[in-house]
Amino acid sequence: MTNGQIIEVLLVVAYLLPTIVSWRRGHRQHLAITVLNVLLGWTILGWIGALVWACTTDVEPKIELERSERIRIRPLDPWRALINTKGRNRT
Repeated sequence: MTNGQIIEVLLVVAYLLPTIVSWRRGHRQHLAITVLNVLLGWTILGWIGALVWACTTDVEPKIELERSERIRIRPLDPWRALINTKGRNRT
């Protein structure tokens, strides 16, 4: 890539920064922010508005499991497996 192409890619990423932020944060209005950014981002006010909107707290809640619902992964202990099989009644 030439220096001109690198600069063009960086400018496109900077132009779409509000869109990228809204999608990465899981914003509920990410599609509307994308439309605003693409259509009015060329104006400084439209770009700033889209970026501020993308940074608001209207995001999808992340699901967190209760402590009792978390899966505990323990390392395999071959000796414990041998002890447990020897202690069973074989009939």
